[in-house]
Amino acid sequence: MKQHTRIRQQQGLLRTLATLLLAVAAGCGEEKKANGPPTFQETTQSATGVRGLETVTLFVRAQDERSRSLRFSWAASAGTLGIPSDTDTTSEVTWTPPACDGRVTGDTTLTVKVTDEQGDAASHRFTLVLNRCVAVSIATGLRHSLALRSDGTVWAWGDNSRASSATGAPSCASPLPGCLG
Repeated sequence: MKQHTRIRQQQGLLRTLATLLLAVAAGCGEEKKANGPPTFQETTQSATGVRGLETVTLFVRAQDERSRSLRFSWAASAGTLGIPSDTDTTSEVTWTPPACDGRVTGDTTLTVKVTDEQGDAASHRFTLVLNRCVAVSIATGLRHSLALRSDGTVWAWGDNSRASSATGAPSCASPLPGCLG
């Protein structure tokens, strides 16, 4: 009788152990998905090169497996960003290049950063080419010159001894162009 009871106890212990092993094995097969940063699904820009006061519209759509709401932030190496229009997964902003002053030409970088609710972030860079401003009209006087640029600004340089360049007092002679306010 004692041996029969002992066998039943061992069988019960084996069943309990088998149940525990099955539960552990079932859990081991599951892989926990680590959430990475959000991913960009769509990125568009209305132009790749600009001149003068033309504006460019930039748009992004992002997604994240664990976050329904994403935060967007924009930065530009030159020019002016408008106020972004954001939803939970999209952001759109307009950008205006800097005024034609001859100092800023070449590539400009605009960066958008998307951050999820856990703080994971991803960035995307847009590149825009700033084309040199061109004079669409030039006028000259005896000792001064004026240029109307494609962005609508008027530039003056020259003697200005009679304030003909309109750059301020007659003593403001400048051989270099200056923008008229």
